Amino acid sequence: MANETFEHWRDLLTLVPEPLGKALRNTYRGISPALARQLAEEASGDPGAPGSDAAADTPLPLRLTGEVAEAEWAGLWQAWQRWLGALENGHFQFRGTEDGGYRCWGRCPPDGPSGGERRSAPINDALATYYRSRLGERRLLERTRQLSQWLSRAEEREQAALNDQRRRLEAATEAQSLREEADRILCRANPSREELDQAQAFYHRSRRLRRSLESVPARIEHHRLRLESIQASQTYLEAIETDPSAPEAALQQLEELRLDCSDWVDAAAGRASRRRSRPAASAVPRPLELRSPSGLRLLVGRNHRQNDWISLRQARRGDLWFHAQECPGSHVVLKSSESAAQPADIQLAADVAAFCSRARGSRHVSVQMVPADQLQRIPGTAPGTVRHRGAEVIWADPARACGVVQEASSEASGSP
Repeated sequence: MANETFEHWRDLLTLVPEPLGKALRNTYRGISPALARQLAEEASGDPGAPGSDAAADTPLPLRLTGEVAEAEWAGLWQAWQRWLGALENGHFQFRGTEDGGYRCWGRCPPDGPSGGERRSAPINDALATYYRSRLGERRLLERTRQLSQWLSRAEEREQAALNDQRRRLEAATEAQSLREEADRILCRANPSREELDQAQAFYHRSRRLRRSLESVPARIEHHRLRLESIQASQTYLEAIETDPSAPEAALQQLEELRLDCSDWVDAAAGRASRRRSRPAASAVPRPLELRSPSGLRLLVGRNHRQNDWISLRQARRGDLWFHAQECPGSHVVLKSSESAAQPADIQLAADVAAFCSRARGSRHVSVQMVPADQLQRIPGTAPGTVRHRGAEVIWADPARACGVVQEASSEASGSP
């Protein structure tokens, strides 16, 4: 191809009337759709190749070869020669494009290197980094969608179970009226056999409903707490999706979250729940850590296990616990046991708790502040499920914590 003349090259491409991009791919081996598009872009961007009127309507790679103007053929030939030169001499340079793709050839910057040997290693490293990042993003997207679907199914199941128990509780209040009706039937002078059977049925149903009054409230509370935990998992999943951290770090967070809610995931997926071993690398939770204006540590749980770790295991007397009021979200612990907390520290902790909750889109969010030593674990519930008394309410603005949380997330993941 290096000794090919312009006339022969153009004759081959125009031999069959078809789009220019397809002609390049069919005529020469190794020409991908992306390379054909880049050649056309190089031709269009060549100072000596002004576009025709048709170029405003149809991109050059999609235009029939018979509709390509002479100036565009000249520009495309120059781009073709630059590509052949880069291919022969190894003059490649990786650079990203605005559409998320990349270019490895073309006009190099004035200060760019010209030696192919010096470029071979960096271009390979850049391509490996590019595809590793893209593959990580794809895996993250697929697994996020999958977990989101499972959590949605689990939420529907728990909501249906909760509604069923509430209906049972409402029906249980009819026990007294059924018993009174049965008494009225038996108090009649000469009740028939059918009336006696009906009265006995009322008594039997009344006894069952009274027994339900003892068990149904506990079941309602059980399903309510599970529903809150599932909704909290959905909030953590949304935070992973919007987190600017690297895909590798996001995938690790996603895996930890999936393990935390494996019971709900298994039930939603229609398989029996089974115990899973947690990877050794994640044996110790790694919550997000920030610094308050006074330099105090601020710990943020990003899943159920991290919430349990910072709120019930690592918290000390004097620490302050924050959580968005009546809203799924992260636990936030201000380590005021290390030093006295200032008003600015407390306000930032409240803002972070509001931002790391489902209410992050609101301008004003009520956040509960509780001394950490007043938290109590609720037995039989998901990790990090706590109860407390006497919370102080602080009004927070999630927008104030947005930049602080995102910067800490980027630093934790090692992304620039």
